[in-house]
Amino acid sequence: MIIEVKPNDILKKKFAQLRPKFKVATQYAQECDYVFKIYDESRIRGQDLENIMFLRRYKFMTYEIGEEKRILSHLNAVGHTTIDHLLAFLYITKKQRAIALGQVYNLLSRKKIVCDIGLKINLHMSIWLNDKYREGDL
Repeated sequence: MIIEVKPNDILKKKFAQLRPKFKVATQYAQECDYVFKIYDESRIRGQDLENIMFLRRYKFMTYEIGEEKRILSHLNAVGHTTIDHLLAFLYITKKQRAIALGQVYNLLSRKKIVCDIGLKINLHMSIWLNDKYREGDL
């Protein structure tokens, strides 16, 4: 998907001027097997963006690969669970759970595990393994 984001007032005032550019973008998107959409800024502000900004700080942190495999294997076995259940099942101490929580956020930011990004991230939200990382890919 290719998305053009413009302020709502610009879309209203200058749509006629922008229409030829949007047509070119639509044609290009179709040629590349994409869909072209036009959004105003209200479509990109919200919980999704807040979650992405929150997870961004975890994206480049490094964690033990063995623990990553352990988390992914558990999710592969159970299908989906909440973050707090995963932490309680795999880790004993508060310190271990705190470290693992950062690793869960890292895996979410790297899209190895997924959630409903439109919901506020919290310990009670459901998470599951990204289909790309199922079974033999672990």
